Amino acid sequence: MTGKPSVARHGHRMIEVRIKFWTDKIAAGRNGNIIPKHAWDSGVVVMTANPDHSIKSEGNPEILHSILDLPSTVAKVLTDHGVTLHTDRRSRKLFQPIIDLKHEAIVHIEENRVHDSSQMADGSESRAQQCWNRGGLNHESE
Repeated sequence: MTGKPSVARHGHRMIEVRIKFWTDKIAAGRNGNIIPKHAWDSGVVVMTANPDHSIKSEGNPEILHSILDLPSTVAKVLTDHGVTLHTDRRSRKLFQPIIDLKHEAIVHIEENRVHDSSQMADGSESRAQQCWNRGGLNHESE
């Protein structure tokens, strides 16, 4: 971990990221008219300043092009402000299969740098090739 533990004032213990959705040009008529509770699926993501966490200023907002980009946009804002997220047990259970596959792919690439990608260095089929041949992934050990 970077930084020393410190005491935060009440109301400043959490790190806040705000999402603002555009509402312009939805309502007909004059500019500035809105339809209550209606917004586009795009807008901006902003980090809220928090001196107790050494987050100095809100900085430039990150454009949210689509609601589908929300996780990556929030991650970019957090990263740009030096925030580290710690996963809990439930999150790790969700991410572990992805991490395992990524590790397996890296090992596969390293082992087969010179060889055909469908075969291991010893000539046997790679796990990726076996999965492809079976038509899917199997998280159980073989």
